[in-house]
Amino acid sequence: MNELNHLQLIEIATQNRTQTQQIIDIVTEARANHDGPAIAHAIGDLEKTYKALASMDDAQKRATRDRSLEFTRKRFGLGALRENRQLSAMGGTSLGRVIYHLERAMEGLDRWLSKIQNGQDFQADTQFSIDQIGEAIHWAYLICRPLEREAAAR
Repeated sequence: MNELNHLQLIEIATQNRTQTQQIIDIVTEARANHDGPAIAHAIGDLEKTYKALASMDDAQKRATRDRSLEFTRKRFGLGALRENRQLSAMGGTSLGRVIYHLERAMEGLDRWLSKIQNGQDFQADTQFSIDQIGEAIHWAYLICRPLEREAAAR
């Protein structure tokens, strides 16, 4: 992150804040309308936002988080959302958690922008935002928990 100048950091934080707000809006509306394909598309946008921010993260921490997210992606996938099939009972709860973590990421991005503009140390807020977006991705994939597994768990 040291190689980025002040204006580049402001631009990155502003773009990611705008993208995160758009994703919150899409997920909130899609949740209300039970629109699986729109949710799947929003998760794709969330992945792009994460990749843009994660490139600024510590390499070891990013590698650990990426391995965990890859496991979650492989286990759950987005097929049910894209096909607009009925989701698990956990789906609604998971979407609520996605929105919660995205709102927390927004708070971190707001602090990040404020601290950049005031010449203060913003590293912790950058890390917080990346972590929250990573958590949102994790919960987003849990929406897709297959119904068969849910029934077997009862």
